[in-house]
Amino acid sequence: MYESTMPMQGERQLPQFTLREIDLPDLVNWEVGQEYYIVMKVEMVGKRNRKDLSLRNDQVKIEGDFEMHSIKPLGNKPVDATQLEAEDFEKAKAEALAGQ
Repeated sequence: MYESTMPMQGERQLPQFTLREIDLPDLVNWEVGQEYYIVMKVEMVGKRNRKDLSLRNDQVKIEGDFEMHSIKPLGNKPVDATQLEAEDFEKAKAEALAGQ
């Protein structure tokens, strides 16, 4: 499908997910390899303790299942997190949550 290195948080790989054009029309104009900010409204629909799986390194960790209710882009071009001011992010997030 596509070549990609998994994003890391510490020594752990972060999960990946797929969106379709119908879910987020802006992705048509986005470029592979660039970074973008999106806001998702989700509902937690499940939660479980996976300590029952003996081969896992994270045996005491909790897993959660989420259902996406809405998704909005925070702009249609890449954003450099080091240049993004906290107040600008909060303003953009509030606008996205308000449906603007």
